Amino acid sequence: MNNSRRLFIGQLGALPLLAWADAPVRIGLTPVFLDERSGFLGRFRLYLEAAIGRSVEFVQRRSYADIVEKLLNGTIDSAWICGYPYVQHKAVMQLIAVPVYQGTPTYHSYIIAGTSIPDARTFTDLKGSVFAYSDPLSNSGYLYAQSLLASLNVKDSTYFRKHFFTFGHQSVIRAVAQGLANAGSVDGYVWDSLAALSDSSTKATRILSTSEAAGFPPFVALKSLDSHLAERLRTAFQTMHETEGGRQLLGELRLDSFCSGTPAQFASIEATMHRVGL
Repeated sequence: MNNSRRLFIGQLGALPLLAWADAPVRIGLTPVFLDERSGFLGRFRLYLEAAIGRSVEFVQRRSYADIVEKLLNGTIDSAWICGYPYVQHKAVMQLIAVPVYQGTPTYHSYIIAGTSIPDARTFTDLKGSVFAYSDPLSNSGYLYAQSLLASLNVKDSTYFRKHFFTFGHQSVIRAVAQGLANAGSVDGYVWDSLAALSDSSTKATRILSTSEAAGFPPFVALKSLDSHLAERLRTAFQTMHETEGGRQLLGELRLDSFCSGTPAQFASIEATMHRVGL
């Protein structure tokens, strides 16, 4: 065990001793929200294992559809998904934890444009452009743009010259910055986080439109999940800010903490879904 790993484990504080179960707790992730960072995910796994007293396995897939399918069929126990698939399946899903970002459990969607269309100032200037989406089940990476198209009474197939999915918000930003797309729809939290790090791709893009606040992408589980496991997961996330190791992880994610969340926080996403007719 190297020194950094030993130090991180020591910083977890007075967490429950591990009581390993035969089957690991399987948690789904996608690059739509969290790009693969093996070092971070290893530390995140160690934290959760110590906090819930069970082994943890992260299941990473390309799209929200892949992860949602696994959640619905019971292949995984919990998942970090977008508010859009959550409201689609809220009859059978429960909230486990919602991130708190800049003091609130909400975020915004952005429409961004690159230098290839320097005169574009609003979404209405994007007619005939090449447009990049993140994921078909992403609120910020798809649904928000669909709501803007609906307000113009147009479809992307006729409004844009071309549109495509990148399956990752950072990939949308890079596509716009590199001129592979003229504009795109992204998670404002991701764009702001990269901008704070002086990322070159954000410097080559600009924000044209910002959505109303919506519930931050939550950790969810089926309502049928064992109640004791659901409660241990809730406690693990919602007490992260109380331990040094947890605060380190939150700092890497640029999050304040996790809260319990309420379905009402996702009402604006549900209203947009119905308005667009999806």
